Amino acid sequence: MSNTYINFNTTLAELINIIELDPNATTRERALIERMDGRKDEVEEKEAEIDRLEGRVSELEKEVNEMEDDMSTLETERDALKDTVNELECELEQLKTAQSEA
Repeated sequence: MSNTYINFNTTLAELINIIELDPNATTRERALIERMDGRKDEVEEKEAEIDRLEGRVSELEKEVNEMEDDMSTLETERDALKDTVNELECELEQLKTAQSEA
C-alpha cells in the first residue's frame, strides 16, 4: 500500500477507498474489501429488518392499547349492569315484601 496516513478516526469507507485506489494493493487486501462490502450489505439488511420489526412492534403496541381501552370500557359497562341487576333485585324484594304484607 502507499504511504497514505491512516489514523483511528479513519472510517471504514475511507479505508476501503484508500485500498481500492492503491494500485499496489494486494489480492489479500482486495479480498478483504470484498468481504467488508459483503458484511456491510448484511448489516444494512439486518438494520432494515430491525426497522421493519420495530414498526410491527409499534403497531402491536397500539393494538394492545386499543384492546386495553376496550376492556376498560367493557368492565365499566359490566359494573353498570351489575348495579342495575342489584337495583332490580332490591325492587323485586320490595315488591315481594309489599305483596306478602297485602
